[in-house]
Amino acid sequence: MHASPSGASARPVWVALDVMRGLAAVLMILNHAGFAWLSARNATESISGYVVFAGSFAPVLFFFVTGAGAGFSDAKRRRPADFKLLLPKVAMLVVADQFFAWTQGAAWGLDFFSFIAISALVVDLASRARRSELCCALLAIGLLLMRYGVGPMLGQQGSGGPLLDWLVGVKPVAGVSYPASPWLVYPLLGFIFGRNCARARWESVRPSSRALAVSLVGTAFLFTASAAMAWRGLAVFRWGTMSATYFALSLAVLLASVQVAFLVEKRSPRAAGALALPGTASFALIPVHYFLIAVVSGAMPGWVPMPPSSFAMFVAVAVVLSFLASGVFARSLEGPAVRQQRSWLALACLGLIVACALAAIVSKGHDHFVATAQLFLGQMAVAAFVALGWPRRPYAPSTDVARG
Repeated sequence: MHASPSGASARPVWVALDVMRGLAAVLMILNHAGFAWLSARNATESISGYVVFAGSFAPVLFFFVTGAGAGFSDAKRRRPADFKLLLPKVAMLVVADQFFAWTQGAAWGLDFFSFIAISALVVDLASRARRSELCCALLAIGLLLMRYGVGPMLGQQGSGGPLLDWLVGVKPVAGVSYPASPWLVYPLLGFIFGRNCARARWESVRPSSRALAVSLVGTAFLFTASAAMAWRGLAVFRWGTMSATYFALSLAVLLASVQVAFLVEKRSPRAAGALALPGTASFALIPVHYFLIAVVSGAMPGWVPMPPSSFAMFVAVAVVLSFLASGVFARSLEGPAVRQQRSWLALACLGLIVACALAAIVSKGHDHFVATAQLFLGQMAVAAFVALGWPRRPYAPSTDVARG
């Protein structure tokens, strides 16, 4: 971690957090490309199947990073941020998520972006408590008890309705990829982690060898426990509802990823710079990698399904192109020319969002290429709109000079 040289008021840079986003992005591309480009057998069996399965931990890292970033930023404020400033971003994340549903002919859905929005809301509300870290810890424990304690007993009595089923997480809910229990545990743990990292940074405390040893032992224990549970025949599953075996394994992967991120930041600045994925770039990478995967699947049907050797080459190219394209997109929104025209560009993005949304709702995903274009353009427009901010009154230099 280091601060911007412009002073204390500048936005702090936490390289390890951006590296974790990069690790999560690589895992996400592996998972999505695996199911799109490999045969059903190769995507679930042998070495390629293990690689695709490893990619399923991408949202674990992304949701954890959401909480960690909020905890790190919140620790630097003397008073809570204005809650109203969060709501527009939450709304746009939900809109971005609905493009997944609209381009598939569904009316709505709760997928990746919507859960990021829910995580941000929950963490923000918890951060306003007097003892915010304790509040997050108690919420996380309550969610785990609900999913793996009370939930199975309630599940035996039948469905309690979509909302209760979503909260408990035992029964899958149609159109919902991430139930509250236990998925909200990750951003809550991330908030606690981010707060403690910010505190250590203020006090110039470096991670001790004891902390590293405890982390390594914890990782090994969780890997061993999940392996033992799988060996006893317990399911390793997370789609719709998450098994206890998968949750234990996800914590092991999370701990290992944190260690890798800090190690890369400390030992290899060049690798950290290549892997780091700041906020806007990480947002843009979602539609970019979906677009690349869809183009290969739709435009070159003779190449799909691929053998594992070809898949390795194609997925490596997809990772590189996704990082490059999302990085270029993020940097293009930071130039002085863009800042001068920020309000007009934001309005243009808003118009594109509305146009893509209406087109997607009407076409209902009947044409693969049209749906792919609608998803890509709509979500990229949302990413640009969030980065640019809400339109303001155009800047008038002459008026300001006259008043000065």
